[in-house]
Amino acid sequence: MRLHLLLLALPFFSNGQNHQQFKFDGPAIVIHGGAGGIERKYYTDEQIAEYDSALNAVLKVGYG
Repeated sequence: MRLHLLLLALPFFSNGQNHQQFKFDGPAIVIHGGAGGIERKYYTDEQIAEYDSALNAVLKVGYG
């Protein structure tokens, strides 16, 4: 029973004071990289431009 009470009260103690606040105008896209990340050093400038273009197209479709 004590464990249940502790788990119930835990969100009240984690008030988020240590979390950084972000303010922005417009949409945000979150991309989950799976098991790894994309490092720019492994791609050519052309590949990066194609990647950025695809992300912009997705943004326009999803946000209008």
